[in-house]
Amino acid sequence: MKIGFITDSLCDLPSKFITKNNIHIIPTKIIDEDITYLDEKTPELTKKIYEMLELDNEFKTEESSILEVKHFINKILIENDYEAIMIITSDSSKNKTYFNCLEASMESRKESHKVRTKLGLDPNIPIEVIDSKQISVGVGALVTEAVRAANEYSNISDLSDHIKTYTSYIHTFFIPNNLHNLYFDDTNEDENEHISFSDYLYNTVNIKPVLLFSGEEIKVLNNYMGTAKCIRKVLETTIENINDKNLLEPNIHISYGGSINDFKNSKIYLQLNEISKQNQISVFKSNINASLATIVGPKSFAISFISKNANINLLNEDD
Repeated sequence: MKIGFITDSLCDLPSKFITKNNIHIIPTKIIDEDITYLDEKTPELTKKIYEMLELDNEFKTEESSILEVKHFINKILIENDYEAIMIITSDSSKNKTYFNCLEASMESRKESHKVRTKLGLDPNIPIEVIDSKQISVGVGALVTEAVRAANEYSNISDLSDHIKTYTSYIHTFFIPNNLHNLYFDDTNEDENEHISFSDYLYNTVNIKPVLLFSGEEIKVLNNYMGTAKCIRKVLETTIENINDKNLLEPNIHISYGGSINDFKNSKIYLQLNEISKQNQISVFKSNINASLATIVGPKSFAISFISKNANINLLNEDD
């Protein structure tokens, strides 16, 4: 079955993987006063937004509307001979993309019916829309698994059930560099259990939190002095999970809001790469998308993997 995969720009994956697997990206709008950028995950725009953020530019973001998503899906249905479509969106509790895709996909099937019939394509193409319950590399991990498992299932419904099951086992450690926008974002204002006001104040003394996105839960695991220590902790925890054979799939996804050169020579990062190689685990490296960077700031960090355990925590430390 030839499946077309769609995700949104809050998904972090290497550009080469996106191109190789023809993954379609629903863009998020990045608004800078009178200028609107479409975040289609191009390296050029990502770099530009990073540079503007370093100069303290402030942005607003906006999801593609139902109408815009409908036009986006229509184009894909008419221009490709897919036999099924799978849409994997970022966390529905953080934006409207999932719900917009649900409504738009139903309308797209109706509107493309005649054209696909004339083209000799199945006019009743099945479209599955899945809420990843994740952001950044957490979405990327799920898309990667969907692409890998596509040939193992004879119909899109079974593949969809498989992917939905995996949403409970994806763990994303996220280290935001800027908590101000994350805390005061409109979608988060009633979710004080996720980000406390004290975490916002920690920005002034360079204390950073490690957040865990897991299933439908988001929690602050711990706070450390500086991003470097946070990165060390999550890499140590990832290594422990590799050594304990806890990974359901042999993939790790890393995303960073800057150059990987900032930490690529650190002892713990080199250790992760070596252990991953020994255990035949692929490490996918990407930049944190421009849309998310406008909220959490450049130099933020994320790492994700699919674990055999539904519950996970940071490796304990003595210091």
